[in-house]
Amino acid sequence: MGSLPILEIPYRAAMSGDWKSMLHHYQGRVLDLTLPVTLSADTALHIAVYSKQEQPLNELLEILKDIEFVVPGEAEFLVPDETEPFELEIESLVPETESRVAETEPPSS
Repeated sequence: MGSLPILEIPYRAAMSGDWKSMLHHYQGRVLDLTLPVTLSADTALHIAVYSKQEQPLNELLEILKDIEFVVPGEAEFLVPDETEPFELEIESLVPETESRVAETEPPSS
């Protein structure tokens, strides 16, 4: 069995509480913020939240804002549109089991 790839530099920095090294790593690699740092698939953002320290989380979030420059035109999907109220449509998340059952024909004898 294989294991998830993890980012060694930010992992070691996080485990030793070296936020400066972790932040330095991500400043040049914005897209790495979405990659797992631990074997349980936690990202640097998860670890910053677990630390209960505001500064590392805020600094990582500032770096995350730079993703707009890396992926132009796609960043609007990362930030909710504040002009329209956000509503989650639960129905769109629930599979339509009734229609699937109706489409299934009974086996022929």
